[in-house]
Amino acid sequence: AGFVTVLGSAALGITGWLRTKGLAVTLGPAGLGAYGQAWALAQYAGAVAGLGIGLGATKMIAERRQRGDDAALLRVSSLTLRIPVLGGLALLVVALALTVPISHVLFGRAEYWLVALAALSIPFVALQTPKQHVLQGFEDARGPAVVGAAYGAIFAVAAVGGAIVADVPGAVVGLLVGNI
Repeated sequence: AGFVTVLGSAALGITGWLRTKGLAVTLGPAGLGAYGQAWALAQYAGAVAGLGIGLGATKMIAERRQRGDDAALLRVSSLTLRIPVLGGLALLVVALALTVPISHVLFGRAEYWLVALAALSIPFVALQTPKQHVLQGFEDARGPAVVGAAYGAIFAVAAVGGAIVADVPGAVVGLLVGNI
């Protein structure tokens, strides 16, 4: 399991580097900066929406699993995933309602479509960390490594592919697709 974890972490790091390099070459400095702002919006809003659910969930799931309490295990697992989705949906609505001021703060100009596209990623980003903690609670060392490596590869292909096809808007669509 240790080797799989190291391999998964390495794959995630390599695909992240490839994504960044591919976006930098494809979009240029200004486009990469705009993409970075959109990604930061989704990343930070998703983290807030997740409400820090994580390590506590891992501990609670592992305890209920050890006790063999399947009903409690299901309740904790579903709540661990439901709260970030609901928080993400709430922040999605807020971000869409505040698209105009967010656009001017992030980009200094009217890039409403870019904010709206990035906002669509918020619920999915909010779910990523709690999903990994649920897997860890089930004492699945390989699950998070495999999920992380697959996520990194899909995200890299989607973002760079989107950038090649449609510049910054395509890259942000790739951000959304890569996070689903």
